[in-house]
Amino acid sequence: MTRTRIYRRTILTIIAGVMTISLFVLTLSAAVLIQFGIENIALGKVTDEDYYLPQSETITERVRDLTGRCQLPEEIVTGVFDSEEILAFTKAYTMDRLRGFDSSLQTDAVFERLRANLYNYMEEHEISMASLDMDALNSYLNQAVSLYTQAVNSGLVLHYHDIRLSVLRPSIAGAAAALLLIVCCLFFMYRITGMRRKVLSYTIRALLAEVLLCTAYALWHFIGGGSLGNGYSPGYMAALYGHFEDFFFLQFAAAACLWLLAAAGCAIAMEFIRHRRKK
Repeated sequence: MTRTRIYRRTILTIIAGVMTISLFVLTLSAAVLIQFGIENIALGKVTDEDYYLPQSETITERVRDLTGRCQLPEEIVTGVFDSEEILAFTKAYTMDRLRGFDSSLQTDAVFERLRANLYNYMEEHEISMASLDMDALNSYLNQAVSLYTQAVNSGLVLHYHDIRLSVLRPSIAGAAAALLLIVCCLFFMYRITGMRRKVLSYTIRALLAEVLLCTAYALWHFIGGGSLGNGYSPGYMAALYGHFEDFFFLQFAAAACLWLLAAAGCAIAMEFIRHRRKK
């Protein structure tokens, strides 16, 4: 093999490597665009009772702990945060925040229901209202409302719309740049070889390398337990983040299949060119 051919093969291999990287950037950009461009990915999950019921249980536990520390009967918390009235406020606010509306969380109902439950408890147990420290009670109710607000506003819900706006434009730019670079790679391959079969051959190598990258990335999550690094707590937020991550990495598994089909299409085209030349 002459030095010129070795040099040419080295250049073509480098160009194929650049194409592989460009394909991965294109895949990543497309995954982000689909992830945050399709609103129902987020809205579909938070309309599920698997999100709100664990959330209400977490809030109830936190407020019950606060109630005990304030030396108040923990029974007053039962049936507050999982009631239809409070859940309706929570759902409406969460959906508005995910859609990007500047909504405010209705907390008056939480305040009034906890206070009414305490008054009913004192009446049932014949405890004098005069023994109640109103300043301490108001402080407790405000802390309980704060715990409710913090739980509803956890992470992704509060910042989801801002995240969407911040990632969509760079993703579009990344996809456009990757497509342009892929076209440039194909152009330089053809300029170097002057043969469509050679271009297809190195394109197949780039596509197969991309298949391996996408497959490895998806397996890293689904088998290796890899994560994007979100420290989610409590459990209901873990379910929401898990839903987002599963969908995100599933797109890479789907992309691996699509790139494999593209490689197969290039192989068929290469064989077609070879047979037509024989004739």
